[in-house]
Amino acid sequence: METDTPTTTLVERHQLDRLRADLDLSRQELDVARQEKERLEGRVRELSTQLDLVQPQLEQSRQEKEAADTQIRELATQLELAQLQLEKVRTKADLEAAFADLDTVQAQLDEEHERNNKLQERVRALEKEIRAMRRQALLRPSSSGVPPGQASSGVPSGSSQH
Repeated sequence: METDTPTTTLVERHQLDRLRADLDLSRQELDVARQEKERLEGRVRELSTQLDLVQPQLEQSRQEKEAADTQIRELATQLELAQLQLEKVRTKADLEAAFADLDTVQAQLDEEHERNNKLQERVRALEKEIRAMRRQALLRPSSSGVPPGQASSGVPSGSSQH
């Protein structure tokens, strides 16, 4: 510590005391700042340790997420393929139903054709029978005095008068 000399004035002593007080205050603030720095460095070390522990878990979680994303994409692809297969099955079932309907209609047409054939045979048989009856009628002598093969108007029955 400095000793006062007779030439040191009261003002100078007062300034010197104030400077000493400022110096003490600065030392205290410096000590507080050092303590805060040590506290923060300890906190950084603690957080670094926690980060070192969490980083492998974080990496594992990231890999699991990527695997899950890949699996989701694969499942979505499988779902699309299954939907296409289902549509094919539906289309195939629709086609089979349409073919079954077509077969039914074809069978009905065949039955109708067979009925038409039988009716045509019956019509031909009736026409043949009518022709035979006409021939017999022409061959029989007429009681009206008209020669066979001629109508009562004098025109042969096979001719037309148009």
